[in-house]
Amino acid sequence: MPAPLLGIALVMVSVLLAFAEPDSQDSGDAYLEITAKVVLEDGSPLVSSPMVLLHQPGFESQCAGQQLFGGGTLVLRVPRGNAGCDLSILLTGYRKFTGYVRDGSLITLRRIGPGEGSSVSIVSLNAPANARKEYESGESAAAKEKWLKAEEHFKASLSLYPQYAIAWSELGQALQKQGCVDEAKEAFQKARQADPAYIKPVVQLAAASSVQQRWDDEMNFSEEALAMHPVEFPAAYFYHAEATFHLGKLEEAQRLTREAIELDPGGSCPESLVLLGKIFERQGNPSEASMAYHRYLKLAPRGSLAKEAKESLAHLKHAN
Repeated sequence: MPAPLLGIALVMVSVLLAFAEPDSQDSGDAYLEITAKVVLEDGSPLVSSPMVLLHQPGFESQCAGQQLFGGGTLVLRVPRGNAGCDLSILLTGYRKFTGYVRDGSLITLRRIGPGEGSSVSIVSLNAPANARKEYESGESAAAKEKWLKAEEHFKASLSLYPQYAIAWSELGQALQKQGCVDEAKEAFQKARQADPAYIKPVVQLAAASSVQQRWDDEMNFSEEALAMHPVEFPAAYFYHAEATFHLGKLEEAQRLTREAIELDPGGSCPESLVLLGKIFERQGNPSEASMAYHRYLKLAPRGSLAKEAKESLAHLKHAN
């Protein structure tokens, strides 16, 4: 078995807790230790230290800053009363693990296959501190939907590190939010060029092509994304199905849309349900179409397609 590569750092989670030494006031009974085993997909223990990122959804439920790794065992200090904590584990050449870890958990890291894309931009990890600072300011502005401000920060970040793939990706998103779709696609292409294994900008190109109703482009980009095995981007399946639908292949579109829904049990891309409703309408099956629209509205009552789903339901009711 090849030796694992060195662990890598990432700043792509929403909030991270720095790995600082705990204050003396945190010692004693305030914390307890939990341990978890980390193994590779063949069952062998991980012998080199990966990068462990602790998420921070709520202050009172956090892991402590201290973490130790040795002999394939991860040791974390958590506030007493907590069962575990949310974290991500990153190791070059392996898929990112993200999940809730309890005492006694077994974490398996799976190798990225040949030609397989990654949700992590490896190239972006080399960004210097000043570029990262501008990027983080851009992310903060984007979270507040201040798209012009976000654009300025992302551009400043890229002036410091032109290979910053995730900054190109987020710049494109900020541009698209401002209605500059062609400029957004140029930014997504720059992200692809900076890191060809990074899946997100390929999915974003499919999304931008959807906005422009360029179905052939949407088909091409979505197929490219699917070839990269986008396990963390179920939207790629939706764009593939949508392009198929608009290119007039209804039976194939129905199959692909059902597949998109099945591959997205968390409902992160509910738009697939509206697409399925449209397909059933086109096929002359109003009852199935209504069910699909109702499922969408139950899952995303304030979603971007809620108005369209309601109008379609009203139309179907009036037609009957």
